[in-house]
Amino acid sequence: DEQAYQDLVKKVYSEKEVYGYEMILKKKNGEPLIAEANMRLVEKGGEKIIEGIFRDITERKNNEKQLQLLASVFENTIESIMIVSSDGKIQKVNQAFLDSTGYSEEEIVDFSPLEIQPFNENRRYLLKVAAEVRKNDRWKGEIWCRKKTGEIFPQWMSVSVLKDDSGNVMNYILLLHDITSLKKSEEELRHQATHDMLTGLPNRQLFEDRLKRAVAHHERYGGKFALLFIDLDNFKNINDTLGHKIGDLLLIKAGETLLECCRESDTVARLGGDEFTIILNDIEDENGIVTVTERILKAVSSAKKVGGHEVYTSASIGIAVYPADGRNSVSLIKNADMAMYKAKELGANDYYFYNSDLKVRLERKISLTTKLAKALEENDIKVYFQPLIDLKSGKITGAEALARWQTDTSRFIRPDEFIEAAEESGLIGTLGDHVLNKSCENLRKWHDAGFENLTMSVNLSVKQMNDQNLVTKSKDTLKKYSLKPTDLVYEITENVAMKDFDATLALFKELSGLGVRISMDDFGTGYSSLAYLKQFPLNSIKIDKVFLHNIPENEKDNNLIKGIVWMAKSLGLNVVAEGVENKFQSEFLREIGCNGCQGYYYSRPLPEDEFFDYLKAVRRDE
Repeated sequence: DEQAYQDLVKKVYSEKEVYGYEMILKKKNGEPLIAEANMRLVEKGGEKIIEGIFRDITERKNNEKQLQLLASVFENTIESIMIVSSDGKIQKVNQAFLDSTGYSEEEIVDFSPLEIQPFNENRRYLLKVAAEVRKNDRWKGEIWCRKKTGEIFPQWMSVSVLKDDSGNVMNYILLLHDITSLKKSEEELRHQATHDMLTGLPNRQLFEDRLKRAVAHHERYGGKFALLFIDLDNFKNINDTLGHKIGDLLLIKAGETLLECCRESDTVARLGGDEFTIILNDIEDENGIVTVTERILKAVSSAKKVGGHEVYTSASIGIAVYPADGRNSVSLIKNADMAMYKAKELGANDYYFYNSDLKVRLERKISLTTKLAKALEENDIKVYFQPLIDLKSGKITGAEALARWQTDTSRFIRPDEFIEAAEESGLIGTLGDHVLNKSCENLRKWHDAGFENLTMSVNLSVKQMNDQNLVTKSKDTLKKYSLKPTDLVYEITENVAMKDFDATLALFKELSGLGVRISMDDFGTGYSSLAYLKQFPLNSIKIDKVFLHNIPENEKDNNLIKGIVWMAKSLGLNVVAEGVENKFQSEFLREIGCNGCQGYYYSRPLPEDEFFDYLKAVRRDE
């Protein structure tokens, strides 16, 4: 470039020295090069001349241009970039990283990623990623990142290793791409694949998956659940008459109605057409199923305003209960579907249990509950008493109160049957109050007749223990009949006591503080541990009769009973054995130190008048 050369000469003559002057020169072959000139003006032989050195800096300038380009890409790319040193310190991050995370450069550079935690992954996972990088010089995958505000978001991260010529690690380069939108799209696609497009309810695929999960859960942990198959009555006529648009609106409305009738833990699904299903999880008894089913029938059959039309419909519901009606999803679906068609045969707006025996039992229970309420009202539930015997002296120390119900046909209803009905119907409070009152009334009568050392044992159910007024009722009843708190013994089974340990412990302490005695009934058949047992303020335990069947003939059973007695004694508890049926059992129990017993060897449970006569007869024989 002639002009550039002339400018350089002028500059040298003017400034005497010029260093680092850049200019374009041409090689002999005409190829341009970038040169750096260092020149000065000197006199030699009275003549001014210019001396200079030209250095080819073409490669350096090209490298600088590349670095400028890379720097521009680094700072302007939408991808987040992090450069980490070989010792694990963050050396550089680009603007995209700062923008996406909210950190400033000062807050992140020279720190370890584990220190500032820009990743919302546990330390073990990050160390695993680091190990993969060290092994393979690269890693890529999804990772959850955390903004400075604490908000987390997903990114796709690629890690590569930069090494020097000797193979030593210089840096780790992390490229991160925000995949929030991608994840959202994936979630939307997943939702579309598993949900009904019209109603938004789970579709057949998701329903069957949840049904299998329900089977697996209840198979492992026990309990039961119900599967309801629901078909809208007269839907085809509505659809054909008013059009598909109204039909679709009705299906949407039906789905909303079903959701309102169920709990969040239940699954409401649409299989297609006008067929819906419901999985009612963790059902305690058949009454719960009927309650929900009748609520659905009532809600579905109410008139609905749909697209300007007043629409009336109803539903037919088939019910299958796990595990009684099927132990796998296929059987439950088939049986619930079959029951639904049976419900249609009965007419519109009805339900049908697949297992007819189940329906019979439910109807019996409902009938039993009705009769029980009437029996309590008319004082037909009687209290029987079975004597408690002191094994050392052979004397009667008290009695256990037992509810008995004899119908007008002279048939006795099993206690476990009507007590369960009382529990489920809410009548247990009335029944419990009746037993406590009659027990204390009779105990007062016995004391007045000279049997003042007798105590009364009364059983408590789980519902009674949850009664906030139990302690107050106990106080009032004892006061009513002028009895001491120590005259009353409450018997609670292991399983009932352990349903809510903290609540049981608080109740026991309150009753014990009052002076009421507490006995652990059916000991050995529940699931309490000694660690819990020793925390209860117990006075005694009652050995369940199942342990007495084979004593004293069976050595293993003998040793088991001995162990229970020894354990109870070590805890300072009295031991009472239930179900003593013969002299040999009685003598064995006395020999091993058991305090008391009860059973048919001494007396069956007796009505109050017969028990009073029994007391007087025993006294005459002493």
